[in-house]
Amino acid sequence: SRTRAVRFDEGEKALFVAGKDGLQQVNKKGIQPYLIGGKEVFATSLWYKYPRLYIATINDGLWIKENDQLQHFTTANALFSNTILRLKVTGNYLWLFLNTGLQVFDIETAKVLQHIDLPVVKGDNIFDVAVKDNFAYLTTAKGIYKVPMNEVVPRPAPQGYLDYVLVNNKDTFFNGNIELPFDKNDVQFFFSSPAF
Repeated sequence: SRTRAVRFDEGEKALFVAGKDGLQQVNKKGIQPYLIGGKEVFATSLWYKYPRLYIATINDGLWIKENDQLQHFTTANALFSNTILRLKVTGNYLWLFLNTGLQVFDIETAKVLQHIDLPVVKGDNIFDVAVKDNFAYLTTAKGIYKVPMNEVVPRPAPQGYLDYVLVNNKDTFFNGNIELPFDKNDVQFFFSSPAF
């Protein structure tokens, strides 16, 4: 069948093939479906860096296979999306090309890097990535981005201030708690937040 990706797992001495019918494992025993929890795995991309096989899926996030051990990463633990279009390893970074953007996974710490200043580009618009001298170079449909790989210190959110409230499109000012009758149900809050 049509094949999306193929990788050889040195530890298992097996070839893993991502096809339209699910992930297949090819070894001395022949070809058999690779199941996780008794379910088929629909992989979009595979990458191998000894001793781990990285499995990107259509709608089930990222699976990391190391011998018989499996780790699972989804939106429940830091992914932007469970749909991963492609994977690529550069050094200690696993790049996740998601349908909603781009994320970087540190393969040594097994954590998604949260504070790298990545461009806002959908994964299908990124063609390739390379890392040199602590900079990532992303080739995209809009050109090349140069991204520093050092994690930026998260900035605290700016203070927010309530400016005014509209109730049924009329400017209103309240000093404390109020109760509104049922017919005053269109409430809009307007905030300002200075950020330089």
